[in-house]
Amino acid sequence: MSIGRKDVLLSVSRALEANALELGEHAVVVAAFQDAAHFTPATYERYRRLATKVAFIAALGVGMGTEPAPSVRGASLARDDVLYGEWDIAVLGPHYAGALVARDLGDTGPDRDRRFEFVLTFDRDLVIDVAAALIGRLKTTAAPALSLAA
Repeated sequence: MSIGRKDVLLSVSRALEANALELGEHAVVVAAFQDAAHFTPATYERYRRLATKVAFIAALGVGMGTEPAPSVRGASLARDDVLYGEWDIAVLGPHYAGALVARDLGDTGPDRDRRFEFVLTFDRDLVIDVAAALIGRLKTTAAPALSLAA
């Protein structure tokens, strides 16, 4: 486990998203944003762009709509869901797996100064577990058939 401020996690998340863009139609991207308020206009634009390139993309957070950006699956989390305190992103492709799992340490003050305890992993089995936990929170109606195993 490492501890880092929000700007560190933003850089890691963007690097994972860039890998997803490179994977293109073979990529699955699933992310938890704690709260829909963290799905900012800049995030909206990144995820809108990702949705035009990847096979499947989803975003979760308290108050998140069912389509937070065009072609992005969304789901609202309950405030008592353990993911409410997490910032997670998992990217999977045929020959790539990467995930960031971060827990908010509850700092007050400026948003950019918030600290998180986090793990960055490229272990395929762990990334599949993270992605499955996130996908499992999507509503099952009209959900596409998706296999995370390569």
